[in-house]
Amino acid sequence: MHPGWRGRIPHGLVVVTDQPAARELIDRAADAEGWRADRRHIALTVLQTLADAMDWRTGLVIGATREKAAQRAGASLRTVSRVIAWASRVGLLVCVEKGATGAFLGTRSNRAPAYVFVSPSGMPIPQPRRVADDQGVDEIGNPPASCVSTQTLGREGVKRASPKRPAWPSRDQTRDGRGRAAATQTVLDRAGVRRVPSWKASAMLARWWRSGWSVSGMLYAIDHHPARPGESRGDAIRGARDPLAVIGHRLAAWTGREHELPAAVQAVDPDERRRRAARLAAQLDEPAQQPRYTVSTAAGRQQARDLFAAAQRARRAAA
Repeated sequence: MHPGWRGRIPHGLVVVTDQPAARELIDRAADAEGWRADRRHIALTVLQTLADAMDWRTGLVIGATREKAAQRAGASLRTVSRVIAWASRVGLLVCVEKGATGAFLGTRSNRAPAYVFVSPSGMPIPQPRRVADDQGVDEIGNPPASCVSTQTLGREGVKRASPKRPAWPSRDQTRDGRGRAAATQTVLDRAGVRRVPSWKASAMLARWWRSGWSVSGMLYAIDHHPARPGESRGDAIRGARDPLAVIGHRLAAWTGREHELPAAVQAVDPDERRRRAARLAAQLDEPAQQPRYTVSTAAGRQQARDLFAAAQRARRAAA
């Protein structure tokens, strides 16, 4: 093994050395794809074959061949290669040393590629999923009662449309995990990012939400550099091979400089925004209770202009 293999791991990723944690990462990445059952089974089997060959001290996966993975998964070598390529593309697997033939090495056997499973730096290593004792599968293979009562059977290969999560208000601060997840998805949707692991995007943006950023501020920071706020950085996300890496790189320039964001995109307290909107609505209702002839006076016209300007400002703040 090349002694400098750790230098081949991209910045921002850490090596996973725990096999159960690697299996949980594999499950989460497959869940995010929404594959049908047979394709999911093949992908999990191939990647779990690699996880079984992991060294518990270094995290290196050595000696796991495509032939062995294909045999266990009941798939072709081409399918195994596609699964490994997908895992590398979504940031789950990194090849730290390519394979080589015995003729090239001057040995009797070939050398399999060496891999490591990785996780974003700063993100807690996931714990294996646990099933409650009263919901486990019994000895004859029947599913838990909870599944029987709540899950319906559907045709194999038919994807169910997941309910679309409402967009997070563009200037509201987030307060909990559910809000951060909704805000993260809103940023991805408006930036045109598709088919990326939701857990990976949430982990990357978590620290920005905790610092009080808003969706509008995040999108502004992605499109502008703090040193050149008047220039757009262009759209390099839609066609990027790793759009999350591009977003992370662009946001890094704004570390500790959130106070330089324009006031129009800075986050606001959602409760205060609602109270302000309620006060404005009450003010707009007041003229209706006054005699109609007051609008024809100079004072009435000025009052109408003031209320209209206040309504415009509130609408822009809530956008």
